[in-house]
Amino acid sequence: MNAVQLSPPKILAALLLLAALGATLLFAGALPTAQAQTITDYDMNDNGLIDISTNAQLDAIRHDTDGDGDTNAGAYGTAFPDRETSSTGTMGCPMGNCTGYELTTDLTFAATSSWAVINSFNATLDGAGHSITGLNISTNAHNRQAGMFAELAASATIRDLGLIDVSVEHTDINPHKAGILAGIAGTSSVISSVYAQGGSVTITSQSAGSDAGGIVGELSGTIRASYSTASVSIPNGTPPSRYAGGLVGRCLREGAITASYAAGPVNNAGINTGALLGSALPSCVITNSYGDIEAAGVAHGITDDPPVPGHTTAQLQTPTGYTGLYLNWNIDTDGDGLPNYPWKFGTSGDYPTLNTPDQRTAATPATMDYDADDNDRIDIHTVAQLRAIGWDPDGDGTSTSANLPAYSTAFAGRTADMGCLTTCAGYELAADLTFPATGTDSMWTPIATYNALLEGNNRSITDLKVVHNGNAGLFATLGGSSIIRNLALINPSVTLTYRSNNVGALVGLVPPGGAVIESVAIVGGRVLVAPATTTSAFSSYRAGGLAGWFRAGNTIRNSYAAAEVASVFVPTNGINTLGGLVGSLDGTISNSYGYGPITHPSRGFNIVGGLVGQTSNAATSTASYCDIDITRRAIWPYCIGNYAQNFGSTSTSPFEKTTAELQAPVGYTGIYADWAPADTSTLLWNFGTDMDYPRLHFAPVYVPPLVTDSPPPGGPREAQPPQDTPYDPAADHPEIYTNDRHEMAATCQVQRNADGDPQSSTITFDLGNYQGAVILHLAIWNGEFFMSYESQGIPMPPFERNGQTATVRVTTDPAQTRFLLDSVSPTTNLVLGYADCHTDDPGATEPAAADAAAATTSTAATPTPKVYANDRYEMTASCDVQRNADGEPDGATIRFNLGTYEGAVILHLSLWNGEYYASYESLGIDTPSLERTGQSATVQVATNPAQTRFLLDSVSPTSNLVLGYADCHTAGE
Repeated sequence: MNAVQLSPPKILAALLLLAALGATLLFAGALPTAQAQTITDYDMNDNGLIDISTNAQLDAIRHDTDGDGDTNAGAYGTAFPDRETSSTGTMGCPMGNCTGYELTTDLTFAATSSWAVINSFNATLDGAGHSITGLNISTNAHNRQAGMFAELAASATIRDLGLIDVSVEHTDINPHKAGILAGIAGTSSVISSVYAQGGSVTITSQSAGSDAGGIVGELSGTIRASYSTASVSIPNGTPPSRYAGGLVGRCLREGAITASYAAGPVNNAGINTGALLGSALPSCVITNSYGDIEAAGVAHGITDDPPVPGHTTAQLQTPTGYTGLYLNWNIDTDGDGLPNYPWKFGTSGDYPTLNTPDQRTAATPATMDYDADDNDRIDIHTVAQLRAIGWDPDGDGTSTSANLPAYSTAFAGRTADMGCLTTCAGYELAADLTFPATGTDSMWTPIATYNALLEGNNRSITDLKVVHNGNAGLFATLGGSSIIRNLALINPSVTLTYRSNNVGALVGLVPPGGAVIESVAIVGGRVLVAPATTTSAFSSYRAGGLAGWFRAGNTIRNSYAAAEVASVFVPTNGINTLGGLVGSLDGTISNSYGYGPITHPSRGFNIVGGLVGQTSNAATSTASYCDIDITRRAIWPYCIGNYAQNFGSTSTSPFEKTTAELQAPVGYTGIYADWAPADTSTLLWNFGTDMDYPRLHFAPVYVPPLVTDSPPPGGPREAQPPQDTPYDPAADHPEIYTNDRHEMAATCQVQRNADGDPQSSTITFDLGNYQGAVILHLAIWNGEFFMSYESQGIPMPPFERNGQTATVRVTTDPAQTRFLLDSVSPTTNLVLGYADCHTDDPGATEPAAADAAAATTSTAATPTPKVYANDRYEMTASCDVQRNADGEPDGATIRFNLGTYEGAVILHLSLWNGEYYASYESLGIDTPSLERTGQSATVQVATNPAQTRFLLDSVSPTSNLVLGYADCHTAGE
């Protein structure tokens, strides 16, 4: 830019102007200042949610999808004029902590308007009982899902919102997901009290892989108390793998649907079309949710194999309250443990609709009938009500004056008779109950003495957590009039912190009397004896998977326990018993079994049995068993710890059975012939296949942690010369992976013959601070990958554990043997450590040489990446390494084909740090997202792929399963 040349007169004029301006400013400084600009508070109720009162404000949330109000987008400022943007009060939210949005009025869009899909939303949108009408959504964008939102991310919550007459259409030729609210609702997202009234969802693609639903196309999160009457259509073509449902197209991974329904037309050319869902994977949990097959014009509620039946219009409209189909619809929608009355039912010609938050408050009746089915049992809907039975342990609906206020809070609006026709005589579960993962409400104090009926109604209590110094379990003690039946305890964690009491997942002590435990399943979890001091001159504890001490006159029948029973206590005197089902037995057991692992520091004064730790002459047993393959890990491989098995003369001795023997009968035959009831219309047991344990028909499948065909990753191996002396791991660095959470270590000794060839090996694990139960897995390199001993018919050698040291010796080729130490608790899914006694990698090859002539960045696939995939599910994996101009690796893409495995997965990434593989988390490296579409999962890393290991793991606590892993290099770096 050229300088402006001023003439002398102009310079003088300019100086005079500046002087005059200066005088004006000086004078102005003596005047009052102008009033500051008005700041608008966009969180009038100070709940951290930004108020939305206009269409423009709703549209503007696309510029701030995490809802914190912190964005520089011009359109956002236009929609929220005069907004406060200071660090101490952004948008008016308290302390600037905005977490999302809430509607303050109903919004209506013009028929000629169009809505651009918001790509991803990860905050709260609270409709506050308001509705959005007339959104028109049409897109052909490739790789974008269709709906008000393309995707709800993990932290998204949508609640109390109506979507009326919304039109969604996706016209791209490629497969997509579409729903009125969102194309995809990701894992951990929550949709609560949301409805789609009228409107339509259409995907015109003819490609496989499309999912369309009234609310959501593909669900991995949670939907509760919601409904849709929208029409859903994928009208073109007939590919087999696409799904259409009235509420959700396809539910997978960790998806869950509770107390919801759909009643709109559904069209998918007859393929995978359901009134409620097109399809649901086994890991999707559907509870009390229904589809109207007449309104949908389809044959089934869910089109799976076998298909799930739907309901007729009359069936869905007939109940006019929380009865019949809707008995369990009065659910907790706000997480306070109490029912929220989300529904209003109208007449017998109406579908249920949703109450607004204000209507829900008003709907709470002054009096409540807590015996809805009039069977004289008080209904339990919440964990808070379960706690309250401790204040009325005889189940008559009355409580002591001291506890009456708390009891009345748990059973709000109760009448004097609780609604029972005569006198209440116990309790029954009206819903499955799950304890929260953290907080004070997550812990349970055992009910001191319970002396009534608890009818489980084939329901479950999940994640019970007890830490107690007295008799410990769901119940501390059961009285002689107690009956506990038809109940599953899933993943309980019960810890006794005193050296001389009793502990079981269900109950610690059952004194002599007439108590009955019938059809109770303990599914996984842990029962632990862990006093503050780990040694004592005297102790007397009894620990069992189901019950601690079960005295004379009491009965257990048709029950089983798969919990880990463990002790970290080293008794030096006294009688201490651990049993897979019962710690100490004087009563009766029939048609029952135990198959949980039992671990303890040393035998000493511990008496251990796979079914019962100790019996007396008063004890009797009929057709009851233990799994010797699991029990032998407890060193004392018998069903009864006091080996004489001194049952009464009328007993059938509980013979030890192998896993195969317990799983082989697939009906009331063989060892289960006596389990058949006289009334065959009330069969209790589901025998599954000859690879399953029998289970109560209402209990989930539980598989104890098994030997995997390959351990998870460890560090590279260094070639070593032949040695005539025992192998020295400290000097020669065998491949050892240890879990740094527990500071474990491992050493390996290889015994060689005169020629220097390895002929046996001994591995010693130092368990560090890990005091739980462990399982040893052994695997042999077969030339292509590691295969478990079990799969090759090789007997498992004894695994000796003494306190925090565990040792095993093998005679298989130690240069091809891998040792894996695993936890058996289904709550941890934890690989504790592993080691190889060889120092070279069987089957590894050198990486492909880089092209020295490469002048530009190129992508080259590693020819034979080191890949392990779980052959049970026929999985595969492939690896592409990106290289720079020098031919050196600088990024990688791993692709897993999940084969037949359809459950949820977790990706673990680790990096070689010069000594061993360490997780991304421990190195402070952000884990990239795992992109999953159907049975394909892909991840891209920017770390050195020659030092990166990818591990795919199941998230189901019942499977403890390593699914597959791959290295992008083909030999240790």
